[in-house]
Amino acid sequence: MNIRIGAVRIGDVAIAHNDSEIYNKIGQEAKAGSPFRKTLMVGLADGGGGYIPTDDAFGRNTFQVVGNRLKPGCAEMGIVNGIDKTLNEFMEKPAQ
Repeated sequence: MNIRIGAVRIGDVAIAHNDSEIYNKIGQEAKAGSPFRKTLMVGLADGGGGYIPTDDAFGRNTFQVVGNRLKPGCAEMGIVNGIDKTLNEFMEKPAQ
């Protein structure tokens, strides 16, 4: 399953987005790794990839996990690392 992620920088504010509905902890982890003090997370942007639970949620029998096509260890860190990598690249370039 492909999950689209991206980010936009407006001055000292970063807006990261994904096309799914991620668990709050995933967004918190991405924000914690952001080099920007002001980082916003936007979900369900440009698509609808479904729910993305945290890896530890896969042990629970919840709606978001039972009907999910993902496997633990695939999406959570991919989203966090991908967003943080993109935001760090923004820091290497001055805002225009």
